Amino acid sequence: MNIRNIFRGQGFLANREAAESAQPVPPAAAAAASQPAAVSSRGPRQIAADLCVYGASPAGIMAAIAAARSELSVVLVEPTGHVGGLLTSGLNATDAPVPSLIKGLVREFFSRCSAHYGQRIMTIRHEPKICGEIFQDLLREAGVRVLTDCRLDRLRKLGGQVVEAETSTGQRISATWWVDGTYEGDLMPLAQISHVVGREPRDSYDEVRGGVGKPGPMYGGLAAPVDPFRDGKPLPWLEPYEPLQQGAGDWRVQAYCFRVTLTGDPANMRELAPPENYDPANYELFRRLIGADRTGSGLVNTARNDSIRNGYLHIAQLPSQKVDLNSGNLVPTNNPLLSQGWIAASAAGRARILQEFRDYTQGVIWFLRTDPAVPAEIQTIMRRYWYPLDEYRDGFPPALYVREGRRLSGEKVVTVHDLMDETADEEGSLGQGAYHLDCKPARWYVNAQGTRPVREGQFFSKKILKFQLPMELILPRREEARNLLVVNAVSASHVAFGSIRMEPIWMTLGASAGVAVALAQRTGGTLHALSRQKIRNGVLETAEKHHLLPGR
Repeated sequence: MNIRNIFRGQGFLANREAAESAQPVPPAAAAAASQPAAVSSRGPRQIAADLCVYGASPAGIMAAIAAARSELSVVLVEPTGHVGGLLTSGLNATDAPVPSLIKGLVREFFSRCSAHYGQRIMTIRHEPKICGEIFQDLLREAGVRVLTDCRLDRLRKLGGQVVEAETSTGQRISATWWVDGTYEGDLMPLAQISHVVGREPRDSYDEVRGGVGKPGPMYGGLAAPVDPFRDGKPLPWLEPYEPLQQGAGDWRVQAYCFRVTLTGDPANMRELAPPENYDPANYELFRRLIGADRTGSGLVNTARNDSIRNGYLHIAQLPSQKVDLNSGNLVPTNNPLLSQGWIAASAAGRARILQEFRDYTQGVIWFLRTDPAVPAEIQTIMRRYWYPLDEYRDGFPPALYVREGRRLSGEKVVTVHDLMDETADEEGSLGQGAYHLDCKPARWYVNAQGTRPVREGQFFSKKILKFQLPMELILPRREEARNLLVVNAVSASHVAFGSIRMEPIWMTLGASAGVAVALAQRTGGTLHALSRQKIRNGVLETAEKHHLLPGR
């Protein structure tokens, strides 16, 4: 089944060119809408550096800074005009339940953000623009050369090592070491590195949550049937029923979304309007879900302190009267249908998907503010907030939250069993992480009886797992590449990736990668044989101690 044909003629995905196939294609840029570039891609046609990092995500930036502070020449190449990934694009209610695990260079970043507000302890929730300013300061201080709006289109390898890249801007980059810092893992197919897309069969690693999951209601509080059809066709954003084998593998990734920054400061508000193609009929699914919530359970706030978490929306407070808007379940900003196909899409294809996601998300926000089906309490909350004047080019975040892209198939694949192994010691580890097992839905579809919409693929563990981060997460198989590391699209099962995919954890892996290549260059050793303890120590040593703030 090809997803782009599901709603052919209904107008929802009319312009979509996203392939269902999980086969890798050359890397692609996302939107043109973006923050100003740090450094343009203009420059000499031949660039030489000790290290080339592809992808200016937080993890990619940490890798670049750690290596540059270790006296390597570094070029950081970003395929879009946006530097800083999701920390400068709305994901600012950062998930770090055990902040004491944030160390070294990563702690310096969060400490410097905190110091901007005059705070004397490290905090982890900051405005996107402040994260961007700190990233720019760190890159400038370290002497990292940043190229934006520049894709790597082809790589050349010799003897199991990447030696040169050709860019979309007509340049050639030669480097001794390479780091894939993209969320999608776009460097891996170019470098012919083994990787996977989607969910492994459950029996691959004997993981209870592996593979296709058991379908459940789109909102847990709903017991009444919800008609999933209109004029004999599934409602917008629903896929038709198909028999699924629980535990089977497939090519699907968990749902993406935009994490939207809003403000409650009247002096900092800009217009918040629906998208030009807004059609209330496209949100009929959510209207019916709301109507089925007869007990009003969706209005119950389960958040602590001054945040809001209910069936409609999750709002986390940020400094300066801003909030991070996350998805609820009755009217989600997550959308699994729009998410499938992003990884394999061309640059033009990703740009179209990005616009579709933007239209969908702006429509959700407008729906929550204005639709008669939405309870007055929710409309009142949403009408407090507007797009901010001082964030982004037009007030809307430029980068899509790509929660899961390709995943490296390295010499070891880290599974949920590794995360739950409390006997694992730090000898082979780059640091520690902590989070729940957390995965968003992989599909919304009509159940077998045709009586309700259901979701499949979502899970969230009540327990917070605390785990080691083995270097094998970022190491390709040595026969495939001896001079390349992967810091976001790591070697983990789909289930384990649900815990690892948090920005502070990725940033720790990024800083470790930068230190690792510097160690290998200085000692003449191989990445696969490096001392993990020396890398951990190096991550601590690259931090400027006078910037570090205490914290929990």
